[in-house]
Amino acid sequence: MEYIAVIVFFVAILWLWARSSPEKERSMTKSERTFLDNKEWLEQRWATINADANNLVEAWYFDEPTELQFNRLAEDGLSISDKALTKGQVSDLIGLFVKPDDHEKEILKFFKIPLKGFNQTQARHQIAVLLQDNEKKKQWEDRPASAIDKEFYRFIGKPVPKTLTHTQAMKDQADTELSDELEDEWDNYCSVWDELSDKDVREDYEIKKPSLAKLRQAWAAAKAEVEDNDDLSDVGLIADKLLELFPELER
Repeated sequence: MEYIAVIVFFVAILWLWARSSPEKERSMTKSERTFLDNKEWLEQRWATINADANNLVEAWYFDEPTELQFNRLAEDGLSISDKALTKGQVSDLIGLFVKPDDHEKEILKFFKIPLKGFNQTQARHQIAVLLQDNEKKKQWEDRPASAIDKEFYRFIGKPVPKTLTHTQAMKDQADTELSDELEDEWDNYCSVWDELSDKDVREDYEIKKPSLAKLRQAWAAAKAEVEDNDDLSDVGLIADKLLELFPELER
């Protein structure tokens, strides 16, 4: 229970500092307010994990935190350097200032969990709780294949199986032997798709989200022009080719 006492003490100090005068309360940073808004929930999470980690967290959660983690927290506006906290707890603090990633959003949407107001730590906790239920875990594993799952079959020139599940698609990908060159190209293709699926990345390139059919065409056109297939990992190159072929994608 030592680390619970540490965080409770830290929160108490921060809370008293914030409430000591209206002027200080007004001077609290956004990060400090975010921390205080989440402190009660975070304490409950840590108490639950301390009592029985079960499947909520992985073994590394209890490792010692790193300087990089504390530096990241400081960049986010929260200065904590208490080494009594675990690596996972500091990761939880960092996650208070990060939005859920696309994979986490996908899981929550699948189970119809509202995303509004979720930070990454809350999302990961909710997902861990959900997937402790064996029935829900099986539902997630047997979910219908995604668009990028199906794209693999087109990529290797095979028809997409009917009633394809994500699990089957992953098994087929693992069982399919590709040349090193083709495997690298598929990895680059998936990476570029992931990047272009990110709203912030698309804003950087002033492009709307393309369909996989359009990406497929832009990829083939870019591949015919580059001397080295490694160049295809350049999101900017593919974005430019998409805009060249499909001007309507320009934002």
